[in-house]
Amino acid sequence: MKQKEMASYLKIITILVAVLFLFFVGWFLPVSIVEILIPNKISVKIVICIIGYIWVSSIPCLLALIQFWKICCRISKDQSFCIENAKALKEMSIYMLIVLIECVVGLGALVITSYYQLYTFSTVAIFIAMVISVTLAVVCAALSHLVHKASMLQEEHDLTV
Repeated sequence: MKQKEMASYLKIITILVAVLFLFFVGWFLPVSIVEILIPNKISVKIVICIIGYIWVSSIPCLLALIQFWKICCRISKDQSFCIENAKALKEMSIYMLIVLIECVVGLGALVITSYYQLYTFSTVAIFIAMVISVTLAVVCAALSHLVHKASMLQEEHDLTV
């Protein structure tokens, strides 16, 4: 598969992930939360805070997708192993660690308010998000290191040829 073809596939996947993510965070979760919490006599202010928490928590994910888009653009220019990609992967790792911190805060809020007993699904969803964010943070950090090393090797190779 050629560079441009691979980059095109990655861009299409990135767009699909972004659209699905925005649909999930922008419409599906808020509607589901309202349908679950309002009939259970949960305050509208709390429901608004939960939806706001979800929207704020989604910002680092969208920023990571933007960085991935930039990586795809560099791949299409045959710049797969460059310092910019290593930096972008490092930023993506940091964004995923921010998501992890947000999940810990959300879990702490559930425990403090004792809502974790009522809404076990929310607790499980937060734990799943924590596992995914840690996994992505580690993978992005490792890839950042490898891309950085590869860019150094490529730079040395270019100088010797």
